[in-house]
Amino acid sequence: MIDLIRASAVPSNLMQAAARGALAVPPGEMIEILVYLATHNRVFGQQARLTLAGWDEVSSRAAASDPNTSKEVLEYFISAKNLRPALLPALLENPSLAEGTLADGAGSASREVVETMLKSGRINHSEKILSSLSSNPNLTGIEASNIKNKLASGMVAPVSSQAEEDSVEDDDVMPEIADEPASPNLRQ
Repeated sequence: MIDLIRASAVPSNLMQAAARGALAVPPGEMIEILVYLATHNRVFGQQARLTLAGWDEVSSRAAASDPNTSKEVLEYFISAKNLRPALLPALLENPSLAEGTLADGAGSASREVVETMLKSGRINHSEKILSSLSSNPNLTGIEASNIKNKLASGMVAPVSSQAEEDSVEDDDVMPEIADEPASPNLRQ
């Protein structure tokens, strides 16, 4: 159906139904149709944007976390003017969402978005995103310092996928180094 809509090969009444989210297609495809209309159609774009803003959170989150979701849909969801806070954790961990896209928004993200980003494993392992995030004026002093320390220590690296991140074994994690030597009284 999305191909027919892209080719403008459907009648106006069907386009109007599509803009209201009233087509009998799977939710993922409906979201893709709505994003297409919202970004490329002057006549039905406003209605499609309103429909997307009120779209079911469960299916929206499923689309946001699915690596097979189209780039256009993911970029629509992550853009500052369309961002729904409930979708952000899923979007941040989606390996199909380009690291560059996340880095572009990190420097100017709102405080709420910054807090969510700092909780993301993918963000905390990406030098590019952390570098951009470090310039965000919505960081607290402690958060900015922690990011700078991570970057300086070289302990961050790009993570290409969630599967790669999940494959880290407990034995692969470096132990933390103590700030102070153990007290001589504790030795036996």
